[in-house]
Amino acid sequence: VDLIQRRFNYYGILICNVASDGSATLQAQAGAYKGHLKKGFRFPSGQGITGWVIAHKRSYLSNDVSMDKNFTNLSVPVRTRSELCVPVLRDGAAIATLNVESDSLAAFGTDDVATMEAVASQIAVAVENRRLYQEARSFSEKLQKAVFEKTLELRRAHERIVEQQQLLQKENRALKTLVTQESATKLDFVGQSAP
Repeated sequence: VDLIQRRFNYYGILICNVASDGSATLQAQAGAYKGHLKKGFRFPSGQGITGWVIAHKRSYLSNDVSMDKNFTNLSVPVRTRSELCVPVLRDGAAIATLNVESDSLAAFGTDDVATMEAVASQIAVAVENRRLYQEARSFSEKLQKAVFEKTLELRRAHERIVEQQQLLQKENRALKTLVTQESATKLDFVGQSAP
């Protein structure tokens, strides 16, 4: 956000995530709103230019916000006079908004719209990459947990098998001793002559 603000010298810039109810939550900002709005500030569903952009999934350019029925000043001491808001789209749904403002009238043109739409597309790619990374990481963690649990299960099964094997060996030695003693007793009887 700071890079966009510095690169294009915008008066203010806001990036908001869009919730399933159509509300927007401030995620990043630079310029005029710093110190006035904190990360996590919530824009109600359907209100302001941001609400319009979320609802219509289209860019909105207002080069004189004082004459724009959709503009809301958020009751902060910011001198916005022009505003451009573009949606960040994924699979046809608005997942975020990129909002740039100027303290000059008629500050934005079609080049600004095209540029911010390109930036919004890059943000969408970054958001999707982050989502995919988080999914892969979550899957990896689940897989590691499953492997750990199965390894533990196999270790316990192996320990039970070893215990059973030791018991069987002990019983086998006892049986051998018993058989050896019985055989010796029978041999004694067979080897004796009758009186």
